[in-house]
Amino acid sequence: MIAADLAVRRIGLLATLAGPAPRTGASMRDLAVLRDAAVAVAGGRIAWVGPESTFDASVALRPGAE
Repeated sequence: MIAADLAVRRIGLLATLAGPAPRTGASMRDLAVLRDAAVAVAGGRIAWVGPESTFDASVALRPGAE
């Protein structure tokens, strides 16, 4: 479970460059698209990205988080 400081939920359409390695050059055109997504941030860094339906099982907001 990830302890997050900030969450953005109920994202209708999220484009991401997620993959097994950093992307450079032409490979940056290969976007993955997630529908009904959520993002969690911990310590100023993106800590979790995934479907809204799995957010509650994957992320716990720290007290005072938004």
